[in-house]
Amino acid sequence: MKQRNYPMPTQAELIQLFWSAPDDALLNRKTVAAGLSLSPVTLEIYAVKGGGPVYIKRGQHVRYVKRDVLAWHEAKSRRITSTSEATA
Repeated sequence: MKQRNYPMPTQAELIQLFWSAPDDALLNRKTVAAGLSLSPVTLEIYAVKGGGPVYIKRGQHVRYVKRDVLAWHEAKSRRITSTSEATA
């Protein structure tokens, strides 16, 4: 099978793709990582050790439902209103 050469999207394009995708979109690890300002390796580590967003594996392909990623992100985030709260 001949492999096609497509231009790799830039980081800015991946971020835009993540945030403009509908909530039920299936996104690859690189796109999710860009949207959350994480590295793809960090998401791989979460996938192995646990504690990351839920993902779907189809063959060798990993996909994340955007809705699940946003729910995980919200659950792991803290709202901080002052710098004194950040160290607590």
